[in-house]
Amino acid sequence: MTPIVIVGAGPTGLICAIELQKRGHQVRVIDQKEGPSTHSKALALHSHTLEIFDQMDIVDHFLHVGKRVGHLTFHNQNQRFNFQLAPIDTPYPFVLIVPQSETEKILIRELELLGGKVEWQTKLVDLKRIEKDGNQSEITYSWLIGADGAHSRVRSSLKLPFKGCKLLETFLLADITTKEPHGFDAPNIFLNKQGISVIFPLPDSCKYRVIFPMREAIELENLEQRDLEELALDRGITKGLYIERVDWISKFQIQRRQSHALKVGNIFLAGDAAHIHSPMGGQGMNTSIQDGYNLCWKLDLVISERAQAKLLDTYASERLPIAKKVLRATTLATRLLLVGSWVSKFTFFIMKHLVGHKRIAKKITLGLSEIELEYPTSSLVVAGTKSAGPKVGKRAPDVQLASGRLFDYFKEGGFLVLLFKKSAEDLDHLCEKYGQSVRIVVLEENAFAKKYAAESNALYVIRPDGYIGFKSNQVKLAQLDGYFLNFLLPL
Repeated sequence: MTPIVIVGAGPTGLICAIELQKRGHQVRVIDQKEGPSTHSKALALHSHTLEIFDQMDIVDHFLHVGKRVGHLTFHNQNQRFNFQLAPIDTPYPFVLIVPQSETEKILIRELELLGGKVEWQTKLVDLKRIEKDGNQSEITYSWLIGADGAHSRVRSSLKLPFKGCKLLETFLLADITTKEPHGFDAPNIFLNKQGISVIFPLPDSCKYRVIFPMREAIELENLEQRDLEELALDRGITKGLYIERVDWISKFQIQRRQSHALKVGNIFLAGDAAHIHSPMGGQGMNTSIQDGYNLCWKLDLVISERAQAKLLDTYASERLPIAKKVLRATTLATRLLLVGSWVSKFTFFIMKHLVGHKRIAKKITLGLSEIELEYPTSSLVVAGTKSAGPKVGKRAPDVQLASGRLFDYFKEGGFLVLLFKKSAEDLDHLCEKYGQSVRIVVLEENAFAKKYAAESNALYVIRPDGYIGFKSNQVKLAQLDGYFLNFLLPL
């Protein structure tokens, strides 16, 4: 069997590897780094990503090690206000702070439990060769996924442009251990004449991430703990930081770039290899993980000859608009917050009053959570009849049932046909025709019918990634079969 090769063992590549490995495919993961990341890097896991981890049956590992955050605190000189995340319809109505190093550790362990592994210190030279220990060899694959970051060798080998720009602003980022807890139990954002400074609490006590603008040239290797304390004060972090140890320090410039293509032949791009944007809102890693989750159920069906090859084209048609939307939103937020002087006071004033309105607070919360991201124009989304309840193209909401949760049914894979009562139509024919690609579940529960605003003869089809692909207020076998025939292959 020719393997599927995944280049890059960050969160995106590991999600792809796990999803394909557990479906029985031979996967080869290579990464030019010496080993897993030891730095915290991306920190925020949002609601939709946690729902995906729930469907993958690994969410408890993250909940165990993460720090739950339900608000953000904004400062301007001696003024402050809290933005409380609004209640939203998800089992995970919070931001979970987990260092990327810990995220990768959990995912690598899951991959190894499935029999997979990462080949470290293995570099992709071009689309036909790899290099390890100074020796080059040919690499063969049936499919290749480039999840190798912003400087993707896969993307450059395909000669795909990565159009965009970078901001002139340079930021300093440091993970620190303080001598005592400082009471920062949530992200604190300081708007001041220097622009914006941020301090995040990490899960371990006395550990924090600080980010602030660098207005002057600073040599990081010469930066001592006291220098960092003074810089933090100068950049508006009003509570003095008494640093015991600097665990990691780096500097970066914000960039916004996107590839115009996610698929070329049998090669895909995912995550930072396909799009990068401002870290504002912590959307990057979450969007990247969702790329991988969207791609791999489709790739599984095509490889297994249970779906038509055109199914793979929907990966780009669904994910490119999402990347563009996230890029626009994070760029707008960055421009709003990267202000100085009196403008910061005006920004603070406006934000304080805006988030006091429930509708605006909920809209901001939903934007952060990513549970409202949708595929309304996808060819995999069909509204059989107009009806109330969750719309096609949106992610299916969870329901607490008499025994367990609706999300529990999503863990078994395949398309899920949800009925509110047993149908007079012989829908078992679908299972015979499409095998394990389609499952039928009847849930005669009031909580389910209420959440989905469904009449007794309605049905919903939930895709393997938890999105609503089809809905109708009438159970018609021919109509439902027509939906599946558009992309699935009969046995």
